[in-house]
Amino acid sequence: MSKQVLQEPTELRAFHYDTVAAPIDGLLFNVDRDLQRRIGTHHVAGEGVRARSVEMTLMFLRYARIAYNAVRFLTADTPPDPARKPVYAVIIPNVNRQLIDILSTLVFMLDDLVPRHNWYERSGYRGMREQYDLYNKTYGNDPIWQLHLKSLAAAIIKAAQTLNIPTGDQLEPSRIKYWPTPNQMNKRIKTKSQDFLRYLITWLWGDTSEQAHFACNGMFTLAPYIYGDILDEKDRERVNDRLIHQYHYEHFSRTVILVLAIATEIDNYFVLNNKPQLSGIWITFIKQTEIPGVESEAKEMYDLRYKNFLELP
Repeated sequence: MSKQVLQEPTELRAFHYDTVAAPIDGLLFNVDRDLQRRIGTHHVAGEGVRARSVEMTLMFLRYARIAYNAVRFLTADTPPDPARKPVYAVIIPNVNRQLIDILSTLVFMLDDLVPRHNWYERSGYRGMREQYDLYNKTYGNDPIWQLHLKSLAAAIIKAAQTLNIPTGDQLEPSRIKYWPTPNQMNKRIKTKSQDFLRYLITWLWGDTSEQAHFACNGMFTLAPYIYGDILDEKDRERVNDRLIHQYHYEHFSRTVILVLAIATEIDNYFVLNNKPQLSGIWITFIKQTEIPGVESEAKEMYDLRYKNFLELP
């Protein structure tokens, strides 16, 4: 897949986010409520493992919702607040990088939920053990640390019981495989959704990570906004009147796309029956983000994966 730019956009367009803001809020509320009901059903049926797998997706959804609302509040134009500065938009790639990680994990896990959720949980147990071992090795003889170390040890015992960690793995946690990074999911492990994971890594994860981690190329992208106040007058006006608004639009749009994608993955897998609502939001958002001559990320992702998910009978 390649992106095509037909022509350079010559003027800024108004982005009427209010057309999708309330529907997205309602959607996230509905999916959250539906997942809670599903968790309750599994608990009543004594299906603890399945209940935990749905609880995990609820955690992903709720983090995405918190991140989305935080970005939305910090970079909003209304209500007017002098404490909000346009340059705060440079933090959005950090949030988007986390959302890409969540979406990648969700896509990869839902390709084979029960065994991969088990792998995810077991890797978490290994992480708890490694953290405890590091702290205990470094501070085990420090009286100030004893209460904290005791608390960590108790949490590890409870996790081993809840997750049914075999005795051998408790004695030697290094036998448990680490959970893969998004890049490893893309390159090293075959999975049903490989093409979509490749798209995420190639077109969203790369430049987002460069800015979030302040790699040199990412720093070059951020420099005009960080140095805006010491540029000459002409460049400063260009940054303040145009470039920062383009930057905000591009990265906040990506936040919305990622949150919609996370909600769509969950709704589709668990058959929560929010398809009409999801489809309407995607289509409205795609129309709002259309720019002549520029390939829309929203439309690209929708056509690649979610259009098929949301087809109505």
